[in-house]
Amino acid sequence: MLTDIATILRKANRTVVEEPSWKTRGHGAMSSVKDIIIHHTADRATGEYPSLRIVQDGRTGLSSPISQLGLGSSAKWYVIAAGKAYHAGNNKGDSIFGNSNVIGIEVESKGTSADDLGQTHWLEVQWKSYVQDVKALQATYGIPTSCVIGHREAAVPASRKIDSNSSMIEFRAVLNNTLLSTRNQVEANQPVKNNPAFTISNFPRLDHLFPANTLTANDNHVDTIGMFEKLRETMIEEGKKTRESFDQLKEEMPQRNNAYEQELSNLKSQVAMLYNQLAQHDLVQQETMILITSIIQVIKSGMKKKGEDIEAFSCMMDELMSKYHINSRDLKFCNTKS
Repeated sequence: MLTDIATILRKANRTVVEEPSWKTRGHGAMSSVKDIIIHHTADRATGEYPSLRIVQDGRTGLSSPISQLGLGSSAKWYVIAAGKAYHAGNNKGDSIFGNSNVIGIEVESKGTSADDLGQTHWLEVQWKSYVQDVKALQATYGIPTSCVIGHREAAVPASRKIDSNSSMIEFRAVLNNTLLSTRNQVEANQPVKNNPAFTISNFPRLDHLFPANTLTANDNHVDTIGMFEKLRETMIEEGKKTRESFDQLKEEMPQRNNAYEQELSNLKSQVAMLYNQLAQHDLVQQETMILITSIIQVIKSGMKKKGEDIEAFSCMMDELMSKYHINSRDLKFCNTKS
């Protein structure tokens, strides 16, 4: 149960209203905290937080609580439940975006003109509080900015939800400190100059795209910052993949080297074996020639001593000598008379 959630908001210097029994309210405990989903109430009533009863007690077809937190018109926070709330609905994947893993925040807003153009449909005090306090929740629960999303970004089918009626690209840019609180300047069409959030030097490989570090409302700053934010996230993801591939290769290199060394050793052993076999073959051939030569010497010498006719046998000996490449100079005949 998220029983520390009120303390987190108070440490961020917020006005916090703890609803009765909130620490035990919920559909069981949370499995984890992986994401924060941003909603708007779409309530037409006026006042600080007229949607409280519905968010806390539910409505027809939707059991309570509907979210863990509510944000009123004056930036007052309402802590409604510490357990699982039913707010995500059908989504892209329950293991990430499901109710068991996601904190839901219902901001009081009429929900009109749902679009992706800044935060013009929220009160300024709500906007500032939302940013600062979501950052506090991120820091406590270790939630990356990429996991702070609007309901419409997680819902399926894609057209099922329209909340929140704001630019989540701009919202995440603020959380990443790539877009500071310059909303009033931009709305007044004043140039935002030399602001760290807008300096193109933050993206050195892209500085040739813009002639100066000056953006105004006419420059469609939301789209520009959104482009940089998406590019930055893509570069981070690609960097992670490259690092993972490098680490994997680094781990595999010793094994590969061992395999190559073993294969080389096996080849050397085979070469040595063939060399020995060849040497043995040459030795056997040499010894055979010596033996044949000796036999021929003995036979010819013996037959000559006996005075026998060796003409026919001599032809056979000549064939043997020719077959085994024996030179007649190698033969030593006995000159003893019979």
